[in-house]
Parts: sequence; structure tokens; C-alpha cells
Amino acid sequence: MNYFKLAFCILSFLSVGLLVYSQSDSVGTFSCYNIKSCKVIYKFFDGIRRGEKIVIFDDSGVYEKEIVIAHLVSDSIMEDSPAASFIKKDINMIAIKTPQSILTVDIDTKRGSKQDRRPLPFGKDFFTPDKKVIGSDTILGRRCEIIEYTKAYKVWYWKGIALKKEMVVDGIIIQECAISIDESYSIKKDEFNVPKDVVWQNQ
Repeated sequence: MNYFKLAFCILSFLSVGLLVYSQSDSVGTFSCYNIKSCKVIYKFFDGIRRGEKIVIFDDSGVYEKEIVIAHLVSDSIMEDSPAASFIKKDINMIAIKTPQSILTVDIDTKRGSKQDRRPLPFGKDFFTPDKKVIGSDTILGRRCEIIEYTKAYKVWYWKGIALKKEMVVDGIIIQECAISIDESYSIKKDEFNVPKDVVWQNQ
């Protein structure tokens, strides 16, 4: 297996659908989804790890939290691979998006990074010009539009939310799919608070 190719494709795959997170409305504020608030739980396989991702958002995505926990499928899968040095085996992280920032924290090490959150400068389609609608499907009772990017990635969108993402790398199916959707989820007062005692890497 070409692990460098796999690593590159994993990064590309994870970025697909994220572009919609950064689109802006007519007044330059973030408005990502066609629903005010929601909680979505996903199961995923990124080629070497299996895990769960929880996404909670409010104000149509102006505020958003992602919790990701994943574990290496097999300890031997990366043995003798040059890619092993830069691919994290296990993941336990949280990312919080506010109108100003995107904060990512490794829960195990309590180390985090911050970056400014800005709308895409040239529009959400600038970086993904080669895309087309290839059909529709139903996931958890929600009707989705299936969009294919660069003839490689497929994303199932419902109300602007990617309920499923899929690509194939060297015969390996890399996939993320929603297993639970709670449209009535009650946003907690401290839902988007940053974990305490975080050491910020870029300060």
C-alpha cells in the first residue's frame, strides 16, 4: 500500500465538505447550514483508523464543536512505513469554531492551536470547481443530494450538512457517515467553551 498517497488522500478527504463551513452570507457573517442547531454523530474509517465524530452547531454553524475519537485499526498497519512518523495513530481531540477563531485541542496532551476564521476570499466554489450533482439518496430519513468532487470524492448533503463522505484509495473505502441526527438538541450554556488548562502552541 502507498501510505504517502493514503495520507494525502486522507487529508484531502477530511477537507471535502469543510469548504461549506466557511461560506459567508451577504453581510459577511458565517451561515453554513440550512438549520439553526443540530447534533450529528458519525462513524468513520480514514484508511488506518476507525472512530466516532460528534458535531454540534448553533446559529446555523456560526458556532460549532467537533469531538473526534479514533483508534488505529491495527498496530502493525503502519510498521516499516515512512508515513508513520507524521500520521497520528490515535486521536482524541476537540475543535471549536466561533465567528473569530477555530480552536483545536488534543485532549490527551492538553495542547491546542488557534487560527483566525475567515470567509473564503474567492467564494466557496473557487477551490472545488470540478464538481457535479450525481444523484440523491436517503440517510436516516433525510433526503440528500450527492455531489462528486474531482471525480474522486462523493459527499451526501442534507440542508448543507455533509451526512456522508466517501472515496476509494487503492481499493480501500474511506468513509464517514452519520448514524444519529438530533434536530431538537438543546444547546448547553457552556457548549462552546474551550477546555481548561490548554497550552496554546502558537502564542
